[in-house]
Amino acid sequence: GAYLLFTSGFLLILGFASVESITGFFLMDTYFDHDEVKSGQFYSFCFTVIGICAFLTGFFIYRPLLSKVGWRPLVVGGAIFRTAGFAVQPYTPTPALFLAAWMPIVAGTNCIIPSTNSLLTTMCGRHMYGRALGLQQAAQALARTVGPTVFGWVYDNLDHAFSFHICAGTTLVAAVCILLAVPARAGREEASLASDPEAEPERALSRRPTVVEVLADVEEGLAGAPSRDPTPVHRRGRQVSSGE
Repeated sequence: GAYLLFTSGFLLILGFASVESITGFFLMDTYFDHDEVKSGQFYSFCFTVIGICAFLTGFFIYRPLLSKVGWRPLVVGGAIFRTAGFAVQPYTPTPALFLAAWMPIVAGTNCIIPSTNSLLTTMCGRHMYGRALGLQQAAQALARTVGPTVFGWVYDNLDHAFSFHICAGTTLVAAVCILLAVPARAGREEASLASDPEAEPERALSRRPTVVEVLADVEEGLAGAPSRDPTPVHRRGRQVSSGE
């Protein structure tokens, strides 16, 4: 199951990094008549707006929606928004509409990727958190390395809109991988993840307290409970350890 989540992370970042790498050329060839200065300025403006949109979506919208509807509707809805944005983007007649098409892409991405990272922590034991998240980041880094090279060749040698179509398709495949990786669980477990996904690793770590914590709790209980034995708690502990 975790490898399906790794695959989905690779595909999601592959699509975003690939379109990100060809957007400058697409703007210059489609809207600005090969004017590098104007296309470069609009490219910078686009990703400034995208960054603001990503921050607002992740900070103000994602958590409330996750608490209300759960991760499955967010993954499905995010995939629909992202796919629709990639599918429409190459056919927008003006630069402003091209930028507007980025908004559902960014919103959909911010609904899927955080859910994927939260789900990954629920599938691995606490001793595997570092390795699992490291593999996830490695898969995403590989996508950022491979994407611009492959999709740059696709843009130069095939139709300019073909790269956007591939990104729309990979989004759907990634969503299917996520849904297959995490089968339907009991409503209690899903609600627990939806209520506070960032606290899931801490909850998992607290399920098995350490020996030191258990002994501390026992000692506090003995110290606070009434006892008929007038011997102090630390004296009784020494007597037991020495066999008296």
